[in-house]
Amino acid sequence: MKKILQAVAVLFATMTVVTSCDEATNYTKGYQDGIYTVWGHTVTPEMEDTSYVVGDVISYGLKTGDRALLRVKYFIDNVFGPLKAKWEVEKVYEVIEPRAITAGDDIAEGDYDSYILGIADFLYYGPVWAWDGLQNINVAYECDGTAPEFRMVAPEASNDTLYLSLVSRIKSGDERYVKLLSFDLDDAYPLLGNDERNSISRYDSIYTSINLRYYDFDEEAPVDANIIGGKLKNPFKK
Repeated sequence: MKKILQAVAVLFATMTVVTSCDEATNYTKGYQDGIYTVWGHTVTPEMEDTSYVVGDVISYGLKTGDRALLRVKYFIDNVFGPLKAKWEVEKVYEVIEPRAITAGDDIAEGDYDSYILGIADFLYYGPVWAWDGLQNINVAYECDGTAPEFRMVAPEASNDTLYLSLVSRIKSGDERYVKLLSFDLDDAYPLLGNDERNSISRYDSIYTSINLRYYDFDEEAPVDANIIGGKLKNPFKK
């Protein structure tokens, strides 16, 4: 894991997270880039349970249920504090659509056998995290500019851990990119065996583990690795 992070750290930079400033007025103005889930006229930051009223989001092309990378502006009253703060959406970078998890039994030998450069920090969330039924991983890769294909396949479960495999099909090149991938963990449940489903559904929280192929700059070759995907409230709990 350490090698993966070190390999990418020198190659990629992530988006600026927060900038704020105090003005010679009765409020403080600033903004924050982050992932938010839309519900009506509110947005809820990723990995938090506090929602903020931002008003009409339709003009931004957003709707209830969307999970999006946004810039949210805030105005905090210097006398009354955050309780009197006002929030509004300033910019929509992208709506993040969850990808499906599949069995992977349609993949022929040698197919989806590409490697990534590694994983890179995404804002303040880190390079990989699991939350609200989604597995997230921010991958770095090189290609010729053609959009790569990423799949999360072959789920297995043991006790309180769900095991996943990230595979890719990337056309080689020297252009470098970073891409956040989000996968819907609900898709994994019906792919598990009966014993696996009965076992993992007993826990309040579960862990995820991801097998992937990345380029080891020390070995100067692609290698297979297993990383911790995260811990989250069990989406399979019955």
